[in-house]
Amino acid sequence: MIYLGNLIYLDTIKNITDKDPSLIYLICHIGDSSKITLDSRIISNIEDECRVLSNFAIINYEPPSERPTHEVSNITFTRFGKHLFDELQSYEICRELVELLDFQNKESFSRSFYQNFSFEIDPSDDITKEICDVKKIFPIADNHHEYDNDGNHLAIEYEKINDEIIVKLIIQCTCSNVVIENITLESLKQNLKSFWYDYHMKCDFCEKEFYVRPDLYSFKYIEQNSL
Repeated sequence: MIYLGNLIYLDTIKNITDKDPSLIYLICHIGDSSKITLDSRIISNIEDECRVLSNFAIINYEPPSERPTHEVSNITFTRFGKHLFDELQSYEICRELVELLDFQNKESFSRSFYQNFSFEIDPSDDITKEICDVKKIFPIADNHHEYDNDGNHLAIEYEKINDEIIVKLIIQCTCSNVVIENITLESLKQNLKSFWYDYHMKCDFCEKEFYVRPDLYSFKYIEQNSL
């Protein structure tokens, strides 16, 4: 299921879809006709459908009596329509709609739209927001962050396990062994609220010890034989 609840133009997109989901496909075609064809199975009467999009201020539309050609041609977006199309593109909604086309007619396309898209907010967004909070603790881009210290490689990743966020500290030791420490989000938050203690990790193979300190955005290590 693809959730649309966070779209900026949600209300307009929903209102257009209530009229006919194929209108969203037409917007995608107008915005990128080189990649998205005007499928006659889905867009059966472009004149009527362009008139509807014009009522939503999506496109610049001239009625037959005011245009030089009989057929609708050179359809252009209004400024508002271009912004709405850009949002559809950025969320890859147009690409998803194209994938629904196989063996579809107008009616089945509409059913498929509601089976694959929801105007609700993604229920996993609460987890996403919590992950964003954790990113303020560890400087992680694209859900992971990696760096080296004296040949020891540290990766910090997030994983959702049973509706709980787990922060994974993964160290590739110089002896080639991998050391993993799983920390719950709640534990990490409590750490930062209280003592700011280091996370102690030990390599089972060479017995090297590591201390990961979240407040310094880095880690240090102490070799067992140097103590």
